[in-house]
Amino acid sequence: MLTRRRALLALSGAALAAPMHRAAAQPAWPARAVTVIVPFSAGGSADVVARALSKHLTGEFGQAFVVDNRAGAAGNIGAQSLVNAAPDGYTLMMTTSGPGATNKLLYKQIPYDPEKDLSPIGLIADTPLVIAATPKQPFSTLPELIAYAKANPDALNFGTPGNGTMGHMAAVQLMFQQGIRLNHVPYRGTGPLTNDLLAGTLDLAFDFVPTYLAQFDSGALRGIAVTSPERLASAPQLRTTTEQGLPGYTPKAWFGLVGPARMPRPVIDRLNASINTYVRSQEGSTLLASLGAPVRGGTPEEFARTIREEVARWRPIVEEASIRLD
Repeated sequence: MLTRRRALLALSGAALAAPMHRAAAQPAWPARAVTVIVPFSAGGSADVVARALSKHLTGEFGQAFVVDNRAGAAGNIGAQSLVNAAPDGYTLMMTTSGPGATNKLLYKQIPYDPEKDLSPIGLIADTPLVIAATPKQPFSTLPELIAYAKANPDALNFGTPGNGTMGHMAAVQLMFQQGIRLNHVPYRGTGPLTNDLLAGTLDLAFDFVPTYLAQFDSGALRGIAVTSPERLASAPQLRTTTEQGLPGYTPKAWFGLVGPARMPRPVIDRLNASINTYVRSQEGSTLLASLGAPVRGGTPEEFARTIREEVARWRPIVEEASIRLD
């Protein structure tokens, strides 16, 4: 009887110990390298931010955070790679507002839904737009531009880095709000757009800020307005749309870190805390300021709300203007 009792006790102990052993066998995250997908080519703003943040995260967590550029389809290819990955915290993505929100409005068929298939981790920064003009134009402020466009319908040609870009949507929004007509000239990127603007064969550009700062300083181009509520530290000479009488006109993109849906909340929280530390550090805030990108930060819930608001904000404009990328 004693021997049988000892055997039962031994079996019970083994049964209790087994779950504990299995739990202990699960290594704490991160136990290996983490991939950070950038859904655009190397060298762009998203890539620069991703590499800087990855360096910070590597130092913070003691494992390599490795940037993997997977460009194509306005960011959809990289986003699909993320959505297909295991939600274990080892595959993340540095997204902008395109693949992170508005691409679902621009494509008839998109293989994922950013509102359902992504885990928002942390917002990093906003990226406002600038309206740039050639110096030969008779206007130098946003109200003057609007007045000129109303008096001269279809007389002004504006360029953007492409159909469906934030610059394109921002210009359409301004036309709808102010009742003006401008002609869109889509380019394949900022480079050829800037060249034509400098040559005077184009009247306006709606684009992101950094490329144009040197041209504003030299007088080669004229900065009409920046679409941020407050002036940028990197370009204090640029007047905002708000101070020029259009407080409701502040279109912008953003950078943020996301993962696949159903990521473990403890991993999300650890990454979110590290992101907030980075964007408020001297190193992080200086880099973002150089890109004309005011710091955001905040909680995962605030990021999720930003994604929902972005989709709701642009849906009527995209539908009214029939902006499509496929």
